[in-house]
Amino acid sequence: MPDVGVVAGDVLSFRCRAAPGSPYPDSVRVMYNDQGGLTPESAGWVELGRFKATTAATWELKSFVLPTSSFSGSIAIRYCVVNGGPLGS
Repeated sequence: MPDVGVVAGDVLSFRCRAAPGSPYPDSVRVMYNDQGGLTPESAGWVELGRFKATTAATWELKSFVLPTSSFSGSIAIRYCVVNGGPLGS
């Protein structure tokens, strides 16, 4: 995502779900970097949370508090389908 101005305590919220009834363990990691890092190797990344996406037919709201202020903070959301194969879920 592009860099954003952040005040400590701001909340990042989004909705997430996997394909309904999927047998694959869809996992999501939410990361924040108050130094504006653009690559995984950049210093300053902090994991805000990780979870498995719901396979229910509804979208699940996820919210994360950004811990520090930044004029150019970076947010990364990594969605991974472990053992999903070439077609995913």
